[in-house]
Amino acid sequence: ALALEIAHRYNSEYEFLPEEERFDAIIWVSAKTTSLTAEGIKTRYQVTNTISDIYKEISVVLGNNEINLNNINDQNLLIKRALIQQRTLLIIDNFETIDDERVNSFIRELPNPTKSIVTTRHRIDIADPIRLSAMPREDAINLIKQECKKKDVQLKVEQAELLYK
Repeated sequence: ALALEIAHRYNSEYEFLPEEERFDAIIWVSAKTTSLTAEGIKTRYQVTNTISDIYKEISVVLGNNEINLNNINDQNLLIKRALIQQRTLLIIDNFETIDDERVNSFIRELPNPTKSIVTTRHRIDIADPIRLSAMPREDAINLIKQECKKKDVQLKVEQAELLYK
């Protein structure tokens, strides 16, 4: 959720950001195998599992179909050339479900000015981790109140406490 919020903020606030902080492209790749819907947990059919899947997403977002017409080694070179030409944010969600070692190498060797966010429930050695812990109670209650006010929702103190827990 945090990575998605970051992507939305960079996109919606593009014109207000200093030029050196803007991303020309934001690429979201999900390795999530299921989604929570109103009807319950559903299987996702468009799942990213390999480096080829990631290359395909990058080529689609960057509008460079030539990349997909080449073998995997040439694709790697073409992807890196494309990423060098513009500031890109690559977000890989649910990284723990990807078992293609080439993805690790690709992320380690991302060319500048490309940046990457990887979300995972497991420790990985390809990034500087930022661990998220619980929000302090007072901050969480204030956030709940703010969201209720924005959405015109009334919650009793007990309900806000239950939501916090």
